[in-house]
Amino acid sequence: MSVKVSTRAFFDASVEDCFKVYWKLENWLIALDDILSVDVSYDDGEHQTFSMTVSRSTGEETVRGVRYGFWAKRLEVCQFTPPPGFCSMFGVWSFTSISNNRTCVNTERIFELIDHSKEEYTKENMVFLLNRNLSAFRKLVEKGHV
Repeated sequence: MSVKVSTRAFFDASVEDCFKVYWKLENWLIALDDILSVDVSYDDGEHQTFSMTVSRSTGEETVRGVRYGFWAKRLEVCQFTPPPGFCSMFGVWSFTSISNNRTCVNTERIFELIDHSKEEYTKENMVFLLNRNLSAFRKLVEKGHV
């Protein structure tokens, strides 16, 4: 059974700049200190294939996936190699312009765990990580790093 979590944050930046900072996967290395490496194997401006290695308390984990970008509107990710313990992981970032220089970034994850008894803990942890990531990217984009 799939589980969905979501959260959002408001950025003092244009919707275009918010989308750009998320689209460029190299920015993940700058924004988040637990990202060890990012390898983009394909990027045509609308589609990306990538691998990303992350440091976790249990050791390093590498995820692989594909991202679909709908310019300044929506970014979708499907991890065909999800993190350990997950059967599947799908994510969405949506970008809504509130005004010229204000954007709502909504992020959601839809996932299925191998061990369903860990769903409540994983939902709470996922929301924590999503909020941490939103905060890190908000700082990055508001400093003009696009």
